[in-house]
Amino acid sequence: MKRRYVDKLTVYNIICMQMEKGTSNETDKRSSKLGVMTEELEETKQSLLKAKEETMVIATCLSSLEEELEKTKRELQELKLERESEKQMMEYEIEDLKFVEDPPKPEANLEQVRESERVEYQNRRYVTFGNPTFSQVVVPDQKTGPFLERHPSLKKKKRQPLLPLFGGLFSRKKKSSEVASAKTP
Repeated sequence: MKRRYVDKLTVYNIICMQMEKGTSNETDKRSSKLGVMTEELEETKQSLLKAKEETMVIATCLSSLEEELEKTKRELQELKLERESEKQMMEYEIEDLKFVEDPPKPEANLEQVRESERVEYQNRRYVTFGNPTFSQVVVPDQKTGPFLERHPSLKKKKRQPLLPLFGGLFSRKKKSSEVASAKTP
């Protein structure tokens, strides 16, 4: 019995030791797993913060783009209104200028009406200039009077160059000095 008791004790001790080793291994494993998980949590937290910042930047960009879009829509609407008002003014002016034609005579043929419309259409389509008369083309003689001349007051007056003037002044001095020296001997 004693032996059995000793055997039980040894088995109990062995089991306790194994349990202690297992729990220490498990706690080591748990603590290492916990460290890895905290690192992963920190990394995901950082990536979430970056993603949040990026979404804020994108949101501000989108809001500014929406503002620009609204502004351009308003400008486009204003341009459309301006064009519409210009168009209405043009139509109003055209209505003022419309001519009322006399109703066709009942005697006129349908063919004659079509013929006159063709001629009228051609006259509208093409612009013809009349030939000038012979008297307008002939150039008048220059003997009869001034032809394409400037007014005399507008003519430029020629200025005399200054160099001959200075030359004349200096040459006179020499002549007067030569004359004076000739009289003194």
